[in-house]
Amino acid sequence: MLFNTPEFIIFFISVLAVISCIKFRRFQHLFLVGSSYFFFYFSNNFLITLLIFSTLLDFYIGKAIFTAKNKKRKKILLISSLVGNLGLLGFFKYADFGISQINNVTESLGIPEITPLELILPIGISFYTFQTISYTVEIYR
Repeated sequence: MLFNTPEFIIFFISVLAVISCIKFRRFQHLFLVGSSYFFFYFSNNFLITLLIFSTLLDFYIGKAIFTAKNKKRKKILLISSLVGNLGLLGFFKYADFGISQINNVTESLGIPEITPLELILPIGISFYTFQTISYTVEIYR
């Protein structure tokens, strides 16, 4: 579903209509999160697992950072969030590049070639990753 398609316009108007009918802001937020996940699922249903993983990772690490009393523990939690998010970003962006570089080196040694993963880069993964990083850094401060 692209932004300039009739399906998106119908979806967007439907979401706005439901949001305007919901009285409590908390339920509006939950509905918007669900609608966002549905939109992402509709775009590519396999990659929704990445979005859910990243959301849960940063939500629970953010809660742990907020409640942690020890500064060292906060820093460890922040680093684990950074490693998790940047690890996902790096894997999807650079896995095939790394495999091709390894294949270039091992080709002369007669070692069999590693098949590239040919991963599909998720929509907006860089933007989303840096947004979640800014979220956890903001809680850390």
